[in-house]
Amino acid sequence: MKRSCVGTKRTIFHLQLVIGVSVGLMYAPARRLDVFFVLFCLIGIGFAGPNYIPWTMLTDVADDFKIQKGKRRDMLFQTLYQSLNIAAVLLASVTSIVALEIGGYQSSACTQPDSVAFTTRLLVSFIPAGATLLSLVFLWRYQLTGERLAANKAVLEERRTQQSSDSGNTDTAAPPPSLATKSHDLPDMRGPVQLTYFGPYGSFRFKRP
Repeated sequence: MKRSCVGTKRTIFHLQLVIGVSVGLMYAPARRLDVFFVLFCLIGIGFAGPNYIPWTMLTDVADDFKIQKGKRRDMLFQTLYQSLNIAAVLLASVTSIVALEIGGYQSSACTQPDSVAFTTRLLVSFIPAGATLLSLVFLWRYQLTGERLAANKAVLEERRTQQSSDSGNTDTAAPPPSLATKSHDLPDMRGPVQLTYFGPYGSFRFKRP
């Protein structure tokens, strides 16, 4: 399958940057704050894409599900993503606590043994680099390529245009939803072009003029 999606290539670049810089943190010289400052700035740049690109991918997945199944499940995908994101944060926190405990971290001590420094470097270098490398496998298997997204967009635009023309040629109102019909199963009659935005603080729809 040809993968020509520019967004996917940019994501791979960001993830490769995260892997390289994370490994560099393991071998950065101690007491060189300038080196650590540069490395953490590069990591911030590398994580910028992976943190926000999944929110745009949710819209693509919801549109593809709409075409395949005939129903919209935007909130379902958003809730699932947020749940997995929270679970990943909890797993990372628990892993860090357990690793520091094994490394001999003492909460009441002013100085820590060298094993704590090694464990801390390991937590910010090889462990996130390995997890990022694993994510590249799933990203490569992502099915919504550029060609498929373009085809989905054309199908949705055609459906919205057809719905708009049908609503303009008839004076009959749409039947009210029954108990067996949910609101997201009804045809979208809110305009020819509807855009759905997913973000870290919620989602909303708006019309593009």
